[in-house]
Amino acid sequence: MIHSDNEMPIVKGDAGNVLLIKGHGFSADKDLTQVKFGSVTAQILRADANYILVQVPAQHATIVPVVVTVGKDTSNAMKFAYHKDLASL
Repeated sequence: MIHSDNEMPIVKGDAGNVLLIKGHGFSADKDLTQVKFGSVTAQILRADANYILVQVPAQHATIVPVVVTVGKDTSNAMKFAYHKDLASL
């Protein structure tokens, strides 16, 4: 199913928060996995086939796409809003 930007859920938080990303097809090998908040790579704290636990990186943008890449496979994006911009949502 294809979602327009208006239908995409927005996760909200602060830099430094820990974010749990649930799904399937992930890898326990952190070297094969990358999570990006916009253009900034997040630190992966833990991972297995069904979840990835990351620390939200500092970011200048207020709302960014979050994308998971495992090997050559890339997820659909979700949106992440940094708290400093929550009043305008």
